[in-house]
Amino acid sequence: MNTKKIAVSSLAALIVLSVFAALPNAFAPPGPTACYYLVGSTGSWNPATNRWEKTFPASPNPIGLTFTVEWRIANATEVATVGGTLEWNSTILECTAFAWGDFFDPSVLKFAPDLSVPGKAAGMGWTYTPDPGYKTVSGSNYGKLCTLTFKILAAGETTIYFDGAGDTDMINKDGDSMTFNTYDMYVIVEAPAPSSPIAAFTWTPLLPEESETITFDARGSTDGYNGSKSCPITDWYWDWNDGSPVEHTLIAYPVTHAYPIAGTYSVNLTVYAPDTGTYYPYDWVVWPVTVKAPSMGRFIDVYTQVYRHPGYTTPYTGEGLYEDADAYAPQDMVILYADVKYNNWPIQNKPVIFAVKGPENPYYNVTVERLAFTNSTGTATTSFRIDWPCENSYDVVHGTWHVLAKVDIAETWVNDTLNFECEWIIELKPGSLEFDKTLSEGYNHCEHIEITFNVTNSGWIDRNVFFTIVLYDELGVPFCECVFDQVIHPGQTVVVYIDCHVPKWAYAGTATAYINAFSKDPWLCGVPYGPELSGIFVINAA
Repeated sequence: MNTKKIAVSSLAALIVLSVFAALPNAFAPPGPTACYYLVGSTGSWNPATNRWEKTFPASPNPIGLTFTVEWRIANATEVATVGGTLEWNSTILECTAFAWGDFFDPSVLKFAPDLSVPGKAAGMGWTYTPDPGYKTVSGSNYGKLCTLTFKILAAGETTIYFDGAGDTDMINKDGDSMTFNTYDMYVIVEAPAPSSPIAAFTWTPLLPEESETITFDARGSTDGYNGSKSCPITDWYWDWNDGSPVEHTLIAYPVTHAYPIAGTYSVNLTVYAPDTGTYYPYDWVVWPVTVKAPSMGRFIDVYTQVYRHPGYTTPYTGEGLYEDADAYAPQDMVILYADVKYNNWPIQNKPVIFAVKGPENPYYNVTVERLAFTNSTGTATTSFRIDWPCENSYDVVHGTWHVLAKVDIAETWVNDTLNFECEWIIELKPGSLEFDKTLSEGYNHCEHIEITFNVTNSGWIDRNVFFTIVLYDELGVPFCECVFDQVIHPGQTVVVYIDCHVPKWAYAGTATAYINAFSKDPWLCGVPYGPELSGIFVINAA
């Protein structure tokens, strides 16, 4: 079998996205009749069909993406009890989570949905028990009953609709059933081209010692796709390259192995995702795993925590002598550890010096000196948070940080160092936002706008990025929003291509495009990776 090594490199990717209308905060279906309706985190309201509609384009591959749907209530007078069931095609969508909305008081009696039956969220309910025992929502306002998270399983079309079994209801304060309308949500998942599975794995500790148990994690591998649905990986084959047999596992994590002799071993992972012949079902990746001999004599090793902002863990902590660590972002907490040993045995209650220097610059050079004692396992620890000062922040913080740990063992000093970079981990490159027309040319109404920008991952691990692109006209009216997820690999620079449309009702004049990169959908607690990117263009008056 030929091996394939994955290395950090630059890569340009082309992404074409569909366009979604911006969602007004007070959106509600027209008319005075009480109603339930569904809206998505992205998509648009179609007045011709009286439903929220959402299309997931074939590129980037939508299989495995998630999105949220809100169940809302509008034009309801003195309503005391609401509830019901939602249904959808379970081969296309899976409901993975739900959260209560804010329509009723927190003390309202709630009935969680039963998600045990695929394609159904059954038996949701709310009963308003505190005084006054009812609530009214009218005009352009609405109440949010709950938010459901859906995962895309396969390509196709489905409607998320209110059940036809008759248990969806609305009851007023007098106990009488109320007349109401329901408005469903229509979802189209376009079919991407077939793709093979992709093998990937990490391991901890990054620099194990002889006979130490190493835990391997292949959960970052990607399933195959046969053109209509995801084809999950079913088999993992581990070649440890130490003379032992190839190990076949049915799980991606945890998988453990130990090497009794120090050295560098080329670990080969092959994954298999069964298919009917539309793609090659195997993929493999090789990574060198270095196993070190036990530390003898005087020894100190400084390293960082595994957690990295925002919500990721990394195996690249700087463990091992003079090993560097994965990047941090501005305002991150840095936790430093130092293991102190003599002949591979921990030394307790020993004072350890930690010294830190920030990037050299003409404004303010950050320095930190601390002292900490080792605990019962021979480990000392200290911490500090990276600053983000009001002035010259980029020059003061961005760049290479240096860490020194030093200890006196029987009148002999030993030390270890590590470096790490402080960057916007996912950076929307300043100055990279471009339009296909100049300011003097401008765009006419009903014309398409082509936008490109660059984004870079300066960290050492994959990052999933939730991109949002919003266009405002001159009077601040948002007229286009594009959102999508994409994994940005370490060291990768991606060129993103967006195709938007100028509606005929957009105000003429100078318009602005705003680009953001989040850890995930902000409605699902996503946080920004770094500063917003923006640029201006012109909408012509004729």
